[in-house]
Amino acid sequence: MRSVARSLVVLALLPTTLVGCSTIVQTEASPSSTVSPSVVATWQPDGDAATNQAAFDGLLQPLTNADGVPDEHDVVNALRGAGLTTDQLQVTPAVTPTGLAADTLSVSAEVQGQCLVGQYHKGTYGGSAVVDPIDGACLVGDTVDIDW
Repeated sequence: MRSVARSLVVLALLPTTLVGCSTIVQTEASPSSTVSPSVVATWQPDGDAATNQAAFDGLLQPLTNADGVPDEHDVVNALRGAGLTTDQLQVTPAVTPTGLAADTLSVSAEVQGQCLVGQYHKGTYGGSAVVDPIDGACLVGDTVDIDW
């Protein structure tokens, strides 16, 4: 019963991606805001998820695509460029099973047993949340095999 309640809370927070729920720290990124290199936080390899949340958002916000969601390769490559490994990352497809552009794209990074989860929706980046994994995964559902 507790698991069902937990899932319902998360569904309200991130409508297209199921993620674990603990303390949620939400940040919002304005679609019209720009990220200045002098303001972007630096990824801290030894830092926890909360420590790296601003850097996670700083890496992902510039990939916002006015025409929809960014390509999943670009999202993964941005995070790998900061030192994360493919084993730490999950991303949902940018294209639906029928070949249409997806309205949303979710991305996660597992950092010291917690998940940073960010989401793009129709040309905006909505910020990230820090959550606990579910059964060892940060995103539950259809994700892309990161094999590049």
